[in-house]
Amino acid sequence: MLDERPEQIGDYMESITGSLVPAAISAWLQKVAERAKELCPDSGVEFVPGGDFGEISIPTKEGARCVIDSLKHHEKDAPDLVKAILAAYRARLERQA
Repeated sequence: MLDERPEQIGDYMESITGSLVPAAISAWLQKVAERAKELCPDSGVEFVPGGDFGEISIPTKEGARCVIDSLKHHEKDAPDLVKAILAAYRARLERQA
């Protein structure tokens, strides 16, 4: 019985991490999209739920610039894991813009 307990705890932690991490990333992407819409209301930027994290729809170059500005704004407040993902996403957008 004692041998099973650490394995069960590991499974439980993996389950929690597997459900909380995508939800956290999705919530931050939604914040980024909302801020981008505030910065540039006519840019057409929007958060599209679905998949593991959802995605930010960026139909124009102006929208991309607004999302980049929003990412810079939110990166500093995000938890480390999310911060790394947002920074990578911003770097990719900056190369494409």
